[in-house]
Amino acid sequence: MVKTGRLLVIAAALSLGLQAGVATAQTVIARKLPAGSTVELVVNGVKIGSGTPDAQGDARVPFDVQAQTGKTEMDATVHVDECSDTLRRVLVADRNQAPPVPEPGCSRKDVIGVFWVKKVTTLVVDTGSPNATVFLRQGSVDLNAKPSSGRWDEVPKGLVAYGGVGLSKYRDAFGLQCGDASTCTGDDSHTTYLAGGTLWLSPFLGVDGAWIKPAGVNANGTGSGYIFNSVFSSHLYTLGGKVGVPIGKFRLYGQGGANYHRSHQTVTQTIDDITIPVNGVNEPVRGGIQTLDLKTGGWGWQVGAGLEAWIKPSIAVFGEASRAHVHGEGIDGGYGTVDDYLNAILFGMRYKIGR
Repeated sequence: MVKTGRLLVIAAALSLGLQAGVATAQTVIARKLPAGSTVELVVNGVKIGSGTPDAQGDARVPFDVQAQTGKTEMDATVHVDECSDTLRRVLVADRNQAPPVPEPGCSRKDVIGVFWVKKVTTLVVDTGSPNATVFLRQGSVDLNAKPSSGRWDEVPKGLVAYGGVGLSKYRDAFGLQCGDASTCTGDDSHTTYLAGGTLWLSPFLGVDGAWIKPAGVNANGTGSGYIFNSVFSSHLYTLGGKVGVPIGKFRLYGQGGANYHRSHQTVTQTIDDITIPVNGVNEPVRGGIQTLDLKTGGWGWQVGAGLEAWIKPSIAVFGEASRAHVHGEGIDGGYGTVDDYLNAILFGMRYKIGR
């Protein structure tokens, strides 16, 4: 909770790639210190520690608010005194106390704002800028953390599982089932289900595998002396790659690779009784029911493109369009082929597995 009048982050805060963790005590990190210099930390007018900069010009000085003030937290102002090329002084003072006046030969920079210093606070103070600035973190700070790219760091890498639903349609299946029937009814654009996973090796490149279950293609027709019903069902298993273009929390992607399909087609045809003339006499010929059962399997290709939006660090929604060449021969002793194209529009959700 932020109390009225506190500024936790100043508008002129340091532009640093800092990463938070768990801290156990208050710490001041002074930055941009000259080589060979010393930084002193003064809390409520009392010098409580000093430090020298490392190779990057950073020095850490721990302190204990409770030991200095008798309180577990404080509303503090921050000031930086530049006394010489070899001495910098960081002053942290309770908002109700004025900091000590600068010593002779020291010039002071006042940081605008009041900061809530707690047991786990880290104050990162830029001592080298014309206007001193502070980055406050309730936790530890990693000065070596890489700054966010702002363009692709918000989309995850690693294993992402997904599921979806949509519509798909075979280009030729319905027409081939109807054949030359005088009337034919049915539908081949129905609910389609999708499940799969992508292993993103980087924000730009991934390996993908999925299962697609199109709805069955049903046809019912009549012709001269017969009626029929045909049902075509299929499963597709895809394996391929994805190329992504991350934009903040969004990722545009294209995909392509191979698919293996398994299909099952059943045709039931009822033939009417007829009579045919034999030597001038009409002879009856009984009709009957014929059943064709064909299973096929084989490899084809598939391509597609889509967009995913990461609404939470581990949850995204997506939409994509794809086209698959479904090709195969009869299996399990069947004779026949499948050579068609499946067009699909699918929507769903993704879930990032692990960190």
